[in-house]
Amino acid sequence: MKYLKYSLFILFPILFTSCDTDFLEVDTSKAGLSPEMISGNPDLIRQTLDGIYSQTNKGMGIASGYRNRVDLFYIANTDIERNISVKNTTSGNASNGAGLAFYTIDKASTGDGLAEVWESAYNNIDVCNQVIIGIDSLYTSNKTFDKSAFDPLYAEALAMRSFFYYDLVSLWGDVPARWVPLSVENEYISPVNRDEIYTHILSDLLKAATYMGNANSDITHLPNRKAIKAFRARVALSAAGYAQRPISQTTSFEHHTPDIANGFAFVGRVSKGKRDAYYEIAKTECAELIAEGLPLLSFEDIFKEQSKGMLGNSAKSEVLWSMNYRHQYIYGWGLKHNTAGTTSDGKTKTASPYLNGGKGAGTRGAAVANLYWDYASNDTRRNVTIPCVEWFDTLTPCKFSDVSFGKFRLEWASGNPNMIVNDAGDSFEGRVIIRAADVYLMHAEACLALDQAGEGKSSLDRIRDRAGLSSVDLTWENLMDERKFEFAGEPCIRKRDLVRWGTLKSAMDEARNRLEDLQAAHDGNSSIHGYDYSTVPKHVWWRYAGTKSNPDKTKIEFYGMNKGEILPEGETPAKGTGRDWMSFSMWSTPIAGGGSKNDVFYEQRFYSSSVNPDLRSLLPFSTTVITNSRGTIPDKLYGY
Repeated sequence: MKYLKYSLFILFPILFTSCDTDFLEVDTSKAGLSPEMISGNPDLIRQTLDGIYSQTNKGMGIASGYRNRVDLFYIANTDIERNISVKNTTSGNASNGAGLAFYTIDKASTGDGLAEVWESAYNNIDVCNQVIIGIDSLYTSNKTFDKSAFDPLYAEALAMRSFFYYDLVSLWGDVPARWVPLSVENEYISPVNRDEIYTHILSDLLKAATYMGNANSDITHLPNRKAIKAFRARVALSAAGYAQRPISQTTSFEHHTPDIANGFAFVGRVSKGKRDAYYEIAKTECAELIAEGLPLLSFEDIFKEQSKGMLGNSAKSEVLWSMNYRHQYIYGWGLKHNTAGTTSDGKTKTASPYLNGGKGAGTRGAAVANLYWDYASNDTRRNVTIPCVEWFDTLTPCKFSDVSFGKFRLEWASGNPNMIVNDAGDSFEGRVIIRAADVYLMHAEACLALDQAGEGKSSLDRIRDRAGLSSVDLTWENLMDERKFEFAGEPCIRKRDLVRWGTLKSAMDEARNRLEDLQAAHDGNSSIHGYDYSTVPKHVWWRYAGTKSNPDKTKIEFYGMNKGEILPEGETPAKGTGRDWMSFSMWSTPIAGGGSKNDVFYEQRFYSSSVNPDLRSLLPFSTTVITNSRGTIPDKLYGY
């Protein structure tokens, strides 16, 4: 008889990764970590859990997985975030992000990378299952052991299993669920209704917070009690929200109004009674955390702290939970740091001094142009989120066609080696999962959903006050806008918000209308859709900070970037004590033979005209997964 054995150090080959090899039998006595294996040695459990974050054996940092699929591509496109590499194409596959960005990805293209995300998630779920079952067995045994040494490990395994199931549901919807280690009996199982998974992980996270206690309270790179409670609130809001569902469930859920459906799928949510129960969970978790005290740093300091590797003590940091694994988020969505090349105004430049020979940064993602002008000019988040600059050998202005997000900046790293983008495009600095601002805004949202806006208004005001803004009423429109301005450019938050609100398509349509009105204003025409950009300046001036004799080439001052900063033709801003102003066209690019194109507006498509992104928000099961599932995974569950 052949046995499929588990090891503490060699992660188990998991679901759907075998091809046509013999179906191996399992020695069930080795399934899970027995009390004998872990008794008195929690260090072995620690080493096992550390494998989750590794770049080998299906850990999160493997070559094609979380590293450069979920973090790099899944974020776009939304109404505020776009993949710049696909702005002029309707074709592509998972490897360049076009299919994801345009919501046209199909079961064949997901074989290029996203199948590895599936495999990594299920592999790590199995690791967690082994730890959970093993420690459960220890807890029910008659052995004498130090329970305090195992409780936080047990809590971490519960939290991480919940994290991976939440991601699987967000990416694929209804998926297989396995709560015990892999065995012959459960290797090939069919997807279950995602609401069963939500119920289970909400229970697991409640248990995890209790077992975690005060452990890990001085770190953020592993789950701690506050992080677990905040994440439980996030899961609850998703469970209450809209989602794309297979048409076979059409009578079991409340449909979106107006109805969003085709012959294969529809957008629906659970009944009001169930929604309210989920909202109560989110409200309670967030209210308890707020009552304990959640610090809010200055907005810029949040990201400077991360860049410098100082996420540190969770009692003092706004970041509640981060994960240390190899990723390409800075390479893709950080502030742009260029290798040697030509600037937006045609000047030849050498590479950014902060690259250290690396591949570059800010190469994939950009802000949708109107977002900058939709911020209030006094919102302290605007110039941090969209600084309108890029690096060559010095800092230089950039065009709005490819304006990168500025929350993750190599120049803030201050020698932090984990922040460096290497020649493969990888960084190792902790990727933020959840921060305190999210807790305040989730609390506001849960109160609003429960018709208790008065109770949630102070949480909304807390975030606006930090941004230098005045109080507003807690309404759905204001709440949705606040989350947009707070979390723009942070991994996957906006897309998941839009999906659960049932507004993915409508939000992108609005952004497209805003761009058309911005174009109209730039051309001197009236608004088409009612969005007023008439006071957006057409001419921009810039200069380095400091004096003419002693310029600071790491900082740029602008005039003409705020609404109303419009000067008569031929005039330049007053110099004062600073350097001379230089004119810069952030709006257009010269065309050979004369004229120019307004590339801030051109070809900024958000999704393919052949699809409805509300009905393409989930990934299809890949051909590889379907083939290796032995008939348990359906083909084209959602029609593609």
